[in-house]
Amino acid sequence: MPIGIDLDGTAFQHPAFFAELLRVWEGKTYALTARQKSKNTLDVCDNLGLRFDEFVWDLCDNEAKSQKVQELGLVAFFDDMPEFLLSVPHSYARRLEF
Repeated sequence: MPIGIDLDGTAFQHPAFFAELLRVWEGKTYALTARQKSKNTLDVCDNLGLRFDEFVWDLCDNEAKSQKVQELGLVAFFDDMPEFLLSVPHSYARRLEF
């Protein structure tokens, strides 16, 4: 059961929560981000204890991110942008606020 987590405003905003979730999650984990691949981003994740199985880079708009969520068959995706929920099927859309 794979899950995905946005980086900016989500995993980077609440690193302790997401580091623990990634540690205990038994399925595959993805970081989905608009960022371009960089060693700096990988180092930040490592320093925060955010250990993903795979990174998906360059998702520059909600439509691209929504398509990737569905393509990967994610059972959950965490994102800080409520407008993203409008671009995904209702079965994926849940709002969680910290």
